[in-house]
Amino acid sequence: MSALRESYYVPRTPFVFQPAADGSGLVAVRYQGRARHVVLPDAYQDQPVIGVGEEAFLNQTHVATVALPDTVRLLGRRAFCGCKGLVSVVLGSGLQEIGPEAFLHCSALATVVLPAGVRRVSARALAQCDSLAAIRVHPGNQCLGGIDGVLFSKACRLLLQYPGGRTAPHYRLPAATRAIALDAFPAGTA
Repeated sequence: MSALRESYYVPRTPFVFQPAADGSGLVAVRYQGRARHVVLPDAYQDQPVIGVGEEAFLNQTHVATVALPDTVRLLGRRAFCGCKGLVSVVLGSGLQEIGPEAFLHCSALATVVLPAGVRRVSARALAQCDSLAAIRVHPGNQCLGGIDGVLFSKACRLLLQYPGGRTAPHYRLPAATRAIALDAFPAGTA
């Protein structure tokens, strides 16, 4: 059966869903709406919505805010890439992984708060977010940490992402830092 036949369009809502590969729920694979303020439902037909799929919101420049339910565990590769009007995103408490380039080119995004359960933020997940002033991490997070709005591994040994909206000419790494992730700093700042 083709992926298209397995998709579910939610009547009266702008989402297209597909079953997750592991069968544990549904993944939003496409947003077709025109709303500026988007709230992803937590379930459809008694199945939890557990993810936002690859490029689901690609280049949806009109979207200003997104709220994700606590059921969402994964943001796929380039899930919100090119959402240049995205100012705010509320990540649900169930989020565990943010895929590569998930928020690439979200140039209006000002701040991100990562929930306690996030274990992985993939390469370039927050790259080229030119207005991003701070990346906050829930204090209960066991894998990630933030110092002054900069994203690190929990023990600060790896700098994962420096906010693209920062304009300070210098940044002093914490003494514990041993490595810097590829593209952790915006182009021209490191």
